[in-house]
Amino acid sequence: MIESLQDQEREQLVQFLKERSILRLLDDRIIHGLSLSLVEKHCGPGHIVFKEGDPGDGLYIIRHGSVEVKRKADAKPIAYLTAGECFGEMSLLNNQPRTATIRVPEEAVILKLSKKASIDLKSKFPVLGEELEKLAEQRDGKRAFKAPGLEGNTAFFDLPTVIQAVASSRQSGKLNIFPTHANPGSKLVFDRGNLISANFKHLTGDCAVFELLAVQDPADFAFERSADNDGKPVESTLDRPIERLLVEGARRSDEMPKLMEKVGGINATFSTPPHIPKWKELPDSIQSLAPKIWKLIELDLSVEEILPLVAVDSYSILQTLSEMVSLELIKPVITAAPEADAPEEVAYRRGDTAEIDLRRILKQSTKLARTLYALNMVAANLSNIVDTATVQYCLDEALRETTKTYPQLSCLKVHTGGKTLDVRGASSELSSRVNSAEALTMLTNKFLQLMSDKQTQKLGKC
Repeated sequence: MIESLQDQEREQLVQFLKERSILRLLDDRIIHGLSLSLVEKHCGPGHIVFKEGDPGDGLYIIRHGSVEVKRKADAKPIAYLTAGECFGEMSLLNNQPRTATIRVPEEAVILKLSKKASIDLKSKFPVLGEELEKLAEQRDGKRAFKAPGLEGNTAFFDLPTVIQAVASSRQSGKLNIFPTHANPGSKLVFDRGNLISANFKHLTGDCAVFELLAVQDPADFAFERSADNDGKPVESTLDRPIERLLVEGARRSDEMPKLMEKVGGINATFSTPPHIPKWKELPDSIQSLAPKIWKLIELDLSVEEILPLVAVDSYSILQTLSEMVSLELIKPVITAAPEADAPEEVAYRRGDTAEIDLRRILKQSTKLARTLYALNMVAANLSNIVDTATVQYCLDEALRETTKTYPQLSCLKVHTGGKTLDVRGASSELSSRVNSAEALTMLTNKFLQLMSDKQTQKLGKC
């Protein structure tokens, strides 16, 4: 719902415009007058501000949050814009239809200046027109993301696209993925758009990026911009350029579920023949890893226990195990999942993560984003208490049942092999329907009821 800004907010808005927006080029008196003409809109996940081909209807400024830029039929965004940046300037400059679609991935507060007011400003204040033309030229060169402050949660944002957006902007800084109960944090360091180092879990370099891209659990992220280093660009510690890393990471993530199934699952151990293999006779692809993994197999460790003990990504380990199974060097021994820890033990291990997540929920400005984030947090935490398969089944079933009543939820899905909702494909219908918050509340209640029923059935069998 679009609302005119209240007088009590006016001074804060004027200060924001003077410090962070393109209107800072104007006199304070002009900015005060313009603030009376601006219209503010709070947007939730999937909201479409305008579509490519739409007629230009004004200039937009992001006050809070982020938007993504899409062109043609591209499935993924080509750039992100963050707080303080404007968009919609190209249609004003050339009086042509919109050249891109602008979508809100998670949440945003957007200010709109009408077309007439924008054109009047451009004609009366040439310095503003010149700045808009410079901005349009930059964005034609695919440098649409330039301001610090890109942040969000990977349930709403496509992480590979976020990484690509930072690289395309040719900025220096750190992309931090913050720790959750399920995974430690990660840090990707950029120098003028080049990815120069990566750390995740016990891994560094290419393997850290591959492992990070395979993670299904949502996590908060934020890009922290820093000044460029003087002199020559810093040499990267990674083997592949960023484009190849992202393509290869996507391929590995797609193949991992099949590899996991072939080796018997996360809890599988392995039996071995009485003789030690002749390592030099093995295929080159597994010659270096196989002996290291063999030693861990002889300790009767499961796949889950082996993964963090080898300094390569999970795909490489699973691929080696799979080939060892094919060569009959090992044979999977499938065991039942271990008993889950008591809830209080999980909470103790988790430390203050739940409290940190809760603080983030309270900061969300839209009920849709708040509810979606809360549901994912609950589902992820429950997977520490009961098995992941049960959580995934209940979430899938709850989503299927609720979608019958609220069709706008059909754009959501459960992460493959995961236990949380994937909201990256959220549609504008989800954000625009007045009853979407009610739909998500029903989805949450159904999920919790199904989880309760499952636990009751389990206790009844004991």
